[in-house]
Amino acid sequence: MVKASRSASGRLPVGRTGYTVVELLLVIGLLAVLSVLGMVISDRMTQHSREVRCIHHLRQLYQGIMLFANDYGGRVPFGVTYGEDGKIVTYRSYPDHGRQFKDYVPGAPAGYTTGYADPYLCPADGIRNPPRGVGRGYFGHSYGANSVLALEDNARIANWRTPSQTFMLADGISTMIFQTDPDRYIAPRHQGKANFIFLDGHVRSLRPPWPRRTVELSFWNPGTGQ
Repeated sequence: MVKASRSASGRLPVGRTGYTVVELLLVIGLLAVLSVLGMVISDRMTQHSREVRCIHHLRQLYQGIMLFANDYGGRVPFGVTYGEDGKIVTYRSYPDHGRQFKDYVPGAPAGYTTGYADPYLCPADGIRNPPRGVGRGYFGHSYGANSVLALEDNARIANWRTPSQTFMLADGISTMIFQTDPDRYIAPRHQGKANFIFLDGHVRSLRPPWPRRTVELSFWNPGTGQ
């Protein structure tokens, strides 16, 4: 049987009640690491949430475009808007430039608008209030249309041959995204990626370099040959 040793005074040693400096430093270091990890996870969740909302906005605009086309002879509202009799009634450079189109967009604000409201804004854009800043869209909206769709033949849904390969809208800084200089007009707001919605309604997140007309014609042209 082992007996407990006694101190010089004959008393048993008292148990330790505090922490050493090393232990305190270890605890502080662990808390710092956990804090950094929490911030990283929170930032990624925020970015993911913004990307999901951006995709939802693109789908809202896509739905409005297709509903509009259903009432206007199967033509999307890019470049030229046609009346029910097939005659040109007004010129539009982007879907939200007019009272008619906004009525077709689910979730669009009541009354005439030129932007600065959902679903015309990408949550990662940060243009709730003017003026426009770096990477921000013109006229209070964050999405640009494929400029090739403004051509009369390309505006007709019946003429589309490559709907799964040709994009309709994308994150951009202009009302139109021109194939001649996509780097200038496409805005990669989502961790270096930009969201694109295609003519068949599916969405893809792409990184630069962007497809060029000379290499991937179907990305820009729906198959009409123009």
